[in-house]
Amino acid sequence: MKTRQLTLRHEEKLQPTRPFHFSGTFHKPSHFPAPVDRFRDDTLWFTMRHDGEIYGVELSPGPVKKDGVILKIYAGSRLSHEEASAIAREIRYRFGMDLDLTGFQEVAKKDSVLAPVEDRWRGMRPSCAFSLYELLCITIVLQNAQVSRSVKMLEALLGRLGSAVRFGGESLSAFWTPRELAAAGDEELRELKVGYRSKAFLRVSRFFEDHPNFEEELRGLTREAATKRLREIYGVGPATAWYLLFESLKHLDAFDHVSPWEQKILSRLLFGRELVPAERILKEARERWGPWRMLAVHYIFEDLFWRQKQEPVEWLSALIRL
Repeated sequence: MKTRQLTLRHEEKLQPTRPFHFSGTFHKPSHFPAPVDRFRDDTLWFTMRHDGEIYGVELSPGPVKKDGVILKIYAGSRLSHEEASAIAREIRYRFGMDLDLTGFQEVAKKDSVLAPVEDRWRGMRPSCAFSLYELLCITIVLQNAQVSRSVKMLEALLGRLGSAVRFGGESLSAFWTPRELAAAGDEELRELKVGYRSKAFLRVSRFFEDHPNFEEELRGLTREAATKRLREIYGVGPATAWYLLFESLKHLDAFDHVSPWEQKILSRLLFGRELVPAERILKEARERWGPWRMLAVHYIFEDLFWRQKQEPVEWLSALIRL
């Protein structure tokens, strides 16, 4: 696959609402490791598609006391002011830069579990560098597989259907479009060893090809309405919908489902026990954190995974098995 070289075309400073935690927002150790982004030395590089074009994005802290976020956009051709502004707006949304977390901070300071975590990560936002379609593709490779197996599947798909790009000194992959994957067909996908997931990839890709503005439409809906629309997509059940509602659509109360491995983690962190019923965990979250419950769980998870990055937690390592 030939690597496409992207050139710096635009640079500006973005000012998120305060407080803002740079590394906590732009690097999530708990997230699936995909070869489409890289975080190193307080800088995030990732690829994105906008209006059919592939761009490289670089985000780094402002030079004076890390004030603001320096955005650099790399492209294969000239970039108009309107295009740069549209990409900047999209990045602000994906990384939750305009969220007001005042209410969350008030809830956190009164909670014995959440208070020390929020103090360490104050201003961290729910963030996702991927489009809704791309994130949904990641959830498909994560189905019923260890993370290491999921990584191999995604790398195979990107190697066949994605694009190799280089910008800002980094070499990364860019996702395929829904049309490109739909055109691949079942036989080619199964050659990439995705197994039964081939059907899901094809149906999801055809859905987004038929509904090109689906993500934008969802952003203006209530959580209940957005959930109903998400369930129209093949294979999207309660667990996947909950994940998309928080990561992509920024519904900070979207905590209505607990997967088995998350159940084990929250049982230890909230109750000090190996396994607590999922219903009890959900009830506890509603009572403690109300409309901020998913954001609270996110803070607790990220705090744990950042600690894991510094000094492995034995019981967590056994669950992750990367």
